[in-house]
Amino acid sequence: MFHRFFLASALVLATAAGAAAQGNPTGSISGHVADGNVHLNIVPAETADGQKTAQLRNRSYNMSQSANGYNEYLALPAPVYHLPAWEKFTEIRRPNPSQLFVFIDEHPDTMLDSQFGNPVGMPYYPPIWWDKPADRHKIGCCLSFSDSHAERWRWKVPKSPAYAGQPVGPGEQPDFERVQNAMKKWSDN
Repeated sequence: MFHRFFLASALVLATAAGAAAQGNPTGSISGHVADGNVHLNIVPAETADGQKTAQLRNRSYNMSQSANGYNEYLALPAPVYHLPAWEKFTEIRRPNPSQLFVFIDEHPDTMLDSQFGNPVGMPYYPPIWWDKPADRHKIGCCLSFSDSHAERWRWKVPKSPAYAGQPVGPGEQPDFERVQNAMKKWSDN
């Protein structure tokens, strides 16, 4: 089932995110599984320039709509009807599991729900960001993939300012396509 892969991806991602944020191999976020429960060690939040704050963030990572996304959440007009999502690990075809991201560090200004969604190759939708990736770590963010590895992606251009439904900005098309290529496309249904 997908949950095993998500759990492993989350733990790998947490370590990678901490390492990226702190510029060290040990990271500032760690976790382990004991007695069937996930235990995460969380440090205080950071501002966009890396300064520590006393307030803890609720979260900064969202799950991709492509990884068992809640298709019934958003009813879309015909001919689309729902967002494209793989419901079982064994069903993943394109992109393959090593290229399909599960968790992504999302920009705080577009984090409206728990799902990172975008109109991936859907008819009648222009190139817009429904949700936008974060750029708080040296103009980049960390992603985990369904095969349980994690990567840090550096963006061509900064992702701020950000708002839901934002058109793809100048110089941003390569970043937009890179994110969309790591998600299930509508044509893969």
